[in-house]
Parts: sequence; structure tokens; C-alpha cells
Amino acid sequence: MASLLRRERHSVTDLKIHLVCVTKYRRSVFTGESIDLIQKTFREVAEKMNFQVLEFNCEGNHVHTLIEYPPKLSVSQIVNALKGVSSRRYGEPINYPIFLHTSRSIKF
Repeated sequence: MASLLRRERHSVTDLKIHLVCVTKYRRSVFTGESIDLIQKTFREVAEKMNFQVLEFNCEGNHVHTLIEYPPKLSVSQIVNALKGVSSRRYGEPINYPIFLHTSRSIKF
């Protein structure tokens, strides 16, 4: 498999991350609708931050993502953006009331 290199003004790079995000206590909370939401969110964040989601796979309790990114971004910036935006969108009760019972509970 030939790898496409990212060519910039003063560098040629091929930086990739295999990111695995796991749910708390590895509970199976992802459904078809929530998987679509997470994938859409990851791709929107990638477009805004100038990196690419090459592959995306999700099961009931974890998400696998292969990301190709420029040297200007750090791994922590990418992970913080992906997890932050996706968790906020996943937990919005107005747009996605189906997910409330799986992601949040009342605690005293």
C-alpha cells in the first residue's frame, strides 16, 4: 500500500494516530444513531482543525479512529478537541433525548 505524504512548504510528513476511546466502565451505550452522531462530529472537528479521519469504526463500548494529521498539531490537541466536542454533542438533552438514560443519571 503506497502511503501519501503530506507535503508542506518545508517538510514532508506522514503522521498517523490510532485513537481508541472507551466508555466509562466499558458499558455498551452506542446505538446506530449515536454512532452516526459521533462519526459526523469527528469529521466536522477534523475539517475545522485541518486533519483527516482516514478510518472510523465503532462498537457498543468503544470507538476506533485512524487519523492523519499535520506536524503543527499535537496529539493532545486533537484528542481534546475530538473528545470534548463529541461528549458535548452526545450529552445534549434537547437534540438527542434518547441518549440521556445511558449517559447521565441523577446522583445525590
